[in-house]
Amino acid sequence: MYSKFKLLLQYKTQTYLLILTFITAIGTYFVIPFLSIYMTKTLGITGGVVGIVLSIQLFFSRGLMIITGPLSDHVGSKYLSIIGLFLIGVSYLAYAIIQQVWLFVIFLAIGGLGVALFQPSSKAILVTGIQSEIRNILFGWRNVLFNSGVALGSGLGLFLVDIVGYKTLFIFGSLIFIIMAAISIFIIPTSKYTSTTHASIFKNVIEAFSNIKMLLMFICSIVFWFLYTQVTITVPLTFETYNMVKLLSLFFMLNAALAIIIQVPILNYTNKLNLSPENQFVLGILLIGLGLVSLVFLPYGLGIFILFLVTFTLGEILSSPNLDAIASLLANKDNQGTYFGVLGAGWAIGGTLGNIIGGFLFDYNITIMWVIFSLVSLVFAFIIKTLFTVINKGDM
Repeated sequence: MYSKFKLLLQYKTQTYLLILTFITAIGTYFVIPFLSIYMTKTLGITGGVVGIVLSIQLFFSRGLMIITGPLSDHVGSKYLSIIGLFLIGVSYLAYAIIQQVWLFVIFLAIGGLGVALFQPSSKAILVTGIQSEIRNILFGWRNVLFNSGVALGSGLGLFLVDIVGYKTLFIFGSLIFIIMAAISIFIIPTSKYTSTTHASIFKNVIEAFSNIKMLLMFICSIVFWFLYTQVTITVPLTFETYNMVKLLSLFFMLNAALAIIIQVPILNYTNKLNLSPENQFVLGILLIGLGLVSLVFLPYGLGIFILFLVTFTLGEILSSPNLDAIASLLANKDNQGTYFGVLGAGWAIGGTLGNIIGGFLFDYNITIMWVIFSLVSLVFAFIIKTLFTVINKGDM
């Protein structure tokens, strides 16, 4: 595993993108853990309304990837990535300044557009020229560095929020993105990342959805993000309900730290077991569901917090990297952005449903909410495992 990581370091652009992942994760987690709490306290809106507002951001950040992904294949990924970084930075700055809900929605949409431009473009650059057999390692290490940034960002955020407040923290996050956008202009190469075909954007999308395995990964993306997006809305609101906001920031920090420590050993272990990426994903979904249902018992002690932390983190590191790795292997060099864009569209649908349903279930009953999410995890894991088995047998 580590020898393959050393091989990755020979690729200068990919090395920079891994570093960029780490640094921007710090900026993101100066904002994300506190955003839903900030909206309820500062803007005075309910959990259900927060869910709707965040869903608008999700539509732009993930739903538009079905357009921005193919667009990066056609016009080039470099400047789409840079524009995306800049727009995210501007939106974070706006959060610190504006007070009206409608303006907040506008800048959530602008930030979402930034994410839609940055994510598929940067991932397409990341896998360019990388052998297929080490792409899962590449995304594994990307996850490690992302979580390293999350750990540092959450830790610093926890320390700084009581000193400088939410608004200054958002400004710090904004500056990180704007500075990295400027640096990227000079480091990311301009050439090599455009499609050599003349297929239309929509033809690329149709081709991706006609691939039965990619269609299945699209569905997997919907369900994964339906569950995972709770960590940005109902998990923070649950911790606040039980007066455990300090533990919330600690969760983000320890979640990232634990992922850093066990990501590589877990990849090594699953490789030794010959556990396919698909099966790793299914196991991850089950563990996320177990982690979420444990929050029913959160007020009863630190042991429940630890159970939530460990199971949710294990589920995350088994599920998330394998979504990207499988998609990159299904795509060819001319439509990498398109395939990542399709996954992003799944994220939009799942995240939107997760935000809206999670917000209203939270307002209705916290216990029922977590039980429902765990049942979704269990039922989907069984269905998707069956479908993976049938499809793989059909390919033999």
